[in-house]
Amino acid sequence: MIEGAVGLRCGNIDVPIDLDASYWNPSGNQQKPAEGGFDAIGPAIVLIPAVMALPTNLECSLAFSTDIVDKEDNQVCAPPGGDITADCTPGDTSAFKFKVESLTISDVANDAGDEIKENQTGVTKDSPLTIVLNVPIDPTTIGALTIVETTGGTPFTGYTLTVGTGGATIRASFTGGGFAPNTMYTLTVSTTLKDKYGQTLPQNFVLHFTTGA
Repeated sequence: MIEGAVGLRCGNIDVPIDLDASYWNPSGNQQKPAEGGFDAIGPAIVLIPAVMALPTNLECSLAFSTDIVDKEDNQVCAPPGGDITADCTPGDTSAFKFKVESLTISDVANDAGDEIKENQTGVTKDSPLTIVLNVPIDPTTIGALTIVETTGGTPFTGYTLTVGTGGATIRASFTGGGFAPNTMYTLTVSTTLKDKYGQTLPQNFVLHFTTGA
C-alpha cells in the first residue's frame, strides 16, 4: 500500500496503517450472487492497522487521497445506505462510518485459573492477578490500577504491575507473600487508563473480592 493513498480516520486520529500487510485486490465481484472464492473478494482494499487495533470509543471513516480515481478520473465516494445504484459526490465518503467499542476490561483472573467476579469469595491469596482488556493499552498508564483493603481503605502495595505480551493485559505480580487471608479487597482501574491512541477507560472499573483462609 502506498502511504497516504487510503487510511482510516477515527475522530481526529489518523490510524497508522501497516503498509506491507495492507493491499489492493483488483479482481472479482462482491455483488450478489457471488458466493465464496475469488469472486467474493474484490475489488477490495484491505487495510491492516499497524497497532492491530483501532482507537476506542470513536467514530471512524475512510480517508482517500484525491489521487485515487477510477478509469473515468472520478474520486471514490460512498452512496447513502450503501446503495450502489445511488449517486454520490466524488470524494465524499462521509456516508460510510462506524463506531468503535469503548476500552473495556473483559476479565480478571489469577494464576490458579480462577476468574474473579464481583463479590467473589475464597479467592486464592497467593496467586497473582491478570486483568484482560479488549485492546492494547498505553503502558505508561497502568498506574490507574490500585488495590486497597475494602474495610479501612488501607492500600495493598505488595505487587508490581507489568503489561503482558501484545499489550492487552495488566499483570499484578506479588513482591511479598500475597494478600492477607479472609480479607475483602477492592481493585479499581480508573479512567486514567488509556489505549495506544490515548483514548481512556470511559468509567472506573471496580471489583470487590474476598480471599480465602
